[in-house]
Amino acid sequence: EISRAASAEQVLERERWDLRAGLRYAQDGFSSEGYVSPRLAFNYRLSPDTRLSASAGLFYQSPRYLDRAADASNLGLANERTAHLSAGFTHRFNDRWDLLVEAYVQKLDDLVTEDVRTNRTLSNDGEGTNYGIDMVLARNFANGLSGNITYSYNDLRIDENDGLGEYDGDDNRPHFFSVGGSWEISKSWLLSARMKWASGLPIDDFIIHDDVLGPDGPLLRYSKEQTTRNALRADDYYALNLRVDYRRPLGWLDLVAFLDVINVIGGDGASPDEFNPRTGLNVADEEE
Repeated sequence: EISRAASAEQVLERERWDLRAGLRYAQDGFSSEGYVSPRLAFNYRLSPDTRLSASAGLFYQSPRYLDRAADASNLGLANERTAHLSAGFTHRFNDRWDLLVEAYVQKLDDLVTEDVRTNRTLSNDGEGTNYGIDMVLARNFANGLSGNITYSYNDLRIDENDGLGEYDGDDNRPHFFSVGGSWEISKSWLLSARMKWASGLPIDDFIIHDDVLGPDGPLLRYSKEQTTRNALRADDYYALNLRVDYRRPLGWLDLVAFLDVINVIGGDGASPDEFNPRTGLNVADEEE
């Protein structure tokens, strides 16, 4: 199948403000549906150090190829739609420190949902809301040092319109915080580090059944029955990542070598726990 897309954009600039308007048209080769996506962005310079901004638009996301391939009836799935609205500001305190704050709200429609688990037939019955705020305090590079502190709040709620009500979206992390920086030790060596902490991802509520093979079975085994989607939450995620870069010019080429050390402190929450049918417990991957 062939998908087509075209876009156009117009920019209007004045001394203290600018307006950017765009329009995108895309045709889905699978469903033969056409999608028109208007976008609008506005910036206003309140002062030399403060800028206000706002944006709005419609965005479409094509269903995954795996979902469409799961059943012939899924080929006609529509694109998922997101109506987005955001507003924020940036402020420069001095030559070294900047602050960015942006709040957003999104309305989600035509989300792909599962109709029948056994044959993987899907539909576009889902809808949802997503809102949050992002904040970044950044130190610009000076005297070999740079860094930033970030915080995000997010609330993603999904309703599949199946009579079971809303639930937290799979990517819902209410709080995310990180602090990182880099130090240019010399023209050849650069050291950087970042610490992250975030709320755990939502997970399904469940019931553990024991001795599922029966008293006459050859082995003792447990099973895990999912009861309520994303009603619980996994452990908080935290990690410390380190990186060392080495640069050296070789004529007209630059040699760059680096060493990344991920999750130095072995923080929890990097991946969901796995159910062990032999013990009836949820354990981390490395504990299997």
